Amino acid sequence: MVKNNLHFTSTALSRTHHGSCVRLGRAVCGFSLRSVRGSVFNPNEPCYVPKPRNNNFGLRTSPRPHEYMNISELPKSWDWRNVNGTNFVSTTRNQHIPQYCGSCWAHGSTSAMAACKPFNQCGTCTTFDVCNVVTDYTLWKVGDYGSVSGREKMMAEIMANGPISCGIMATSKLDAYTGGVYSEYQDTAYINHIISVAGWGVENGVEFWVVRNSWGEPWGEKGWLRIVTSAYKGGSGSKYNLAVEEDCMYGDVIVPKDYL
Repeated sequence: MVKNNLHFTSTALSRTHHGSCVRLGRAVCGFSLRSVRGSVFNPNEPCYVPKPRNNNFGLRTSPRPHEYMNISELPKSWDWRNVNGTNFVSTTRNQHIPQYCGSCWAHGSTSAMAACKPFNQCGTCTTFDVCNVVTDYTLWKVGDYGSVSGREKMMAEIMANGPISCGIMATSKLDAYTGGVYSEYQDTAYINHIISVAGWGVENGVEFWVVRNSWGEPWGEKGWLRIVTSAYKGGSGSKYNLAVEEDCMYGDVIVPKDYL
């Protein structure tokens, strides 16, 4: 079910992707079920495989943030969970409830759009498939969309328009992540999972991305991950951040006039 702020209830998500999982007869994602029945990870069954895109991919009707923002003036940290005391992000979900389901692509994209600042409005919603206040239902559409990759372009896009969805390499080590600023060396990382990136920050001199996963709140930092940016180790961070900067997407949600 889509509410005015693009929050999907867990039941609706399960119904949407239940059929494909049943037809496949197994989970199709490098994923974690630590909160359900222990750790489960299979790198040979990715839920997302990047496809080559030509230069005309997407739709652009106006300049992107990195083209008009002064990159040198970007703040040292930005987090959509706390912008001047306001939390703009939606509820963190578990893509494998009630059963294994390779739906990271759905969670990553809707997570990015649901946390978009212009329409962060809703009734009093719970995580138990019940909305106490229901206003008019809205069919949400995306206008401009496309690829945005690389540290500075990602930062500008996130700060100006909200979280973005990004591919990442899910590994057994990442599956066991419990907190802290994460790094894992991979000489050639292959993307097999999708997450959303909602900001960045610095801890003890190490710059990191603020990442939301879809493996439930028992995983990581209540469902979130902090992973090094490409600035790590003097600019060698791309070998340590599981390719999170290599395949990202933005989508500009078309916001109804009565929401502005």
